[in-house]
Amino acid sequence: MLLGLGPDIIRGTRTLTALADPPAWRLQPKSGYFRAAVGPLSAIDTPADAGAVRVTGGPHAHCASPPMPPPDQVAALRRISIQPTGTDSCLEWWTVDLFLTDTGSIAAVTIDVWEP
Repeated sequence: MLLGLGPDIIRGTRTLTALADPPAWRLQPKSGYFRAAVGPLSAIDTPADAGAVRVTGGPHAHCASPPMPPPDQVAALRRISIQPTGTDSCLEWWTVDLFLTDTGSIAAVTIDVWEP
């Protein structure tokens, strides 16, 4: 499985065994910052700490902005998104996107946050 930040894949193929370890999900941007956040960011820690979330399919708004493109490597795959509900500000918004193969396997997971 691939892991990414927004439109960029950050880590190449990771095995399920490696991803059983929660720290394996943490992504550190090269500059230390990603959009409005300071790394590391985790596609499993963020939703686990969020409270209420909604799950949707397909392209979605980027908080108050139009949809952002997915990573090129997974652009043709089906997308399932997890986002917080009840946020008061776009600075609190994030999305974890799962990209599924035709057989329903997860090919990639990305996390994105809104940029001010």
